Amino acid sequence: MKEIKTPLAFLSLIVLVAEAVLLYLMKKATGSDLTILLVGCVLLPFACLLTMYLMSRQPGGLDGALAVREDIQAPSGKTYDLFVSAPMAAFETEAEFQASRKEIFAIVKSIKKYCKFVSVSYAGNEIESQKEFESTDLSVVEDYDACFRSTYFLLIYPLKIVTSALIELGWAMALKKPIIIFTKARGDLPFLARNADAVFSNLRIYEYKSGAEIVQFFHTNGKEILEQLATPAKKPL
Repeated sequence: MKEIKTPLAFLSLIVLVAEAVLLYLMKKATGSDLTILLVGCVLLPFACLLTMYLMSRQPGGLDGALAVREDIQAPSGKTYDLFVSAPMAAFETEAEFQASRKEIFAIVKSIKKYCKFVSVSYAGNEIESQKEFESTDLSVVEDYDACFRSTYFLLIYPLKIVTSALIELGWAMALKKPIIIFTKARGDLPFLARNADAVFSNLRIYEYKSGAEIVQFFHTNGKEILEQLATPAKKPL
């Protein structure tokens, strides 16, 4: 039998046991006792639904799925001007990883210069090789916190690939960050993101051929385009 680890699982077990007991007693009850048991059988699920609703209103919800475990250290709280997201662990070879990392470094350097940004979060700064990737609970907490504490979000998506960068994009969209996406082909993006710029005023998608084009983009526009995305669009009169 699997261990019961959550309040929801425990509540479900209580419902099953209580219903079984009531059904057993109903076989032997008559008159008013049978009526009471029937009412109890009907009302019990509704009572449990009400309990689950009240539990869901508490921090962490029914199962606390969004709560960080107590043994995970709290993030540093550092803020960033920009969060740069790009594939890393998803590359098939070390050579591909290093080539991408080198290109992103050049882009980040230019962004700092042309946008006058002081702090840019890019995980590649800390990871020098694919061998350094580790599946840890702390990494996702730090990554999300950096995204949350960044003013702007930039995704560089060079090829159609399954990557955690797409999860980071989802975070940024949920957090309503000003977002710029650079992709070699718009059709390479997940279906729901391909035309997101037609729906969300805080998001833009650009196709590019080389990192030099992204550098030129920020040379030309500076951070003005990001500031425009951060300004809510005015509703027509």
